Amino acid sequence: MLCYLTPHEDLLKPVKEVEGTSHADDEKYVYRYVPLYSLLSTNTERDKLYMKRLDKWNDPFERKALTANYYCKGQKHAFHHPFANNVYGICFTENYNCEAQWYYYGQKEPIVLISVKLEKLLDALDKSEEKFYIGRVDYCVQSEIQKKIAQCVLAGLETFQKDRSTDFTSDECKSLLRPLFFKRLPFVYEREIRILKVGNSAENDKDVENILLKENFRNLIGKVTISPFVPEKFDNTQKSQKELLLKEGFAKQQINISQLHTDQKPSNIYLENYRTKNI
Repeated sequence: MLCYLTPHEDLLKPVKEVEGTSHADDEKYVYRYVPLYSLLSTNTERDKLYMKRLDKWNDPFERKALTANYYCKGQKHAFHHPFANNVYGICFTENYNCEAQWYYYGQKEPIVLISVKLEKLLDALDKSEEKFYIGRVDYCVQSEIQKKIAQCVLAGLETFQKDRSTDFTSDECKSLLRPLFFKRLPFVYEREIRILKVGNSAENDKDVENILLKENFRNLIGKVTISPFVPEKFDNTQKSQKELLLKEGFAKQQINISQLHTDQKPSNIYLENYRTKNI
């Protein structure tokens, strides 16, 4: 089942793409940077949907709403988010082939960019026995994030103060998850779509950091784009990565090599063609 924090029709609205993003159809795609090894058959869990617990994410501002101590006026004791250590998430970007993201994610290991048809992803999640929540991230000035979180909590204060063992409705869960869709403005280039899941009691009791769902994620992949740069510390080249993906069953037409860093011949710029007229 899929619950929307951003309306379905808004998620499907096209965004202006950079050159080289075209697919064989006109449908909207979303993208995710993943380690190359995660697509290999040696990874026994490559077909599963991987989600990481939000309070373990690197960015302290993304986990702030879950880890904060909340105080109401006149109260000496704080209360905590009912889902404090029990929300899992996965993120996609609406931007294709972003150099900043290639660089950020590709320092420790070879990575690739997978493209997924958004409607196909939404349909798969909606048919799942699990319950997912999806929305577009709201980018804010860093100093405003705490204020926005507080406003969300105040708007649903009764729900936020309920015991974590409560059987929350879908609408209550949406209220509780709303503060988890804020991110610092410097990351606005990501145009992130976030998918969240509230863990079950067994996962919460075991302090599980990651979950793997049975949804077949491999079948959702449309194309795989190889990084435009390969750090010297990595042995495999773009060509060897492509050959590896072919051996793993990806079709030739599914595999691209990013052209961001492709050498181009020097341009001839004829200044006369750009001369401005004197007014």
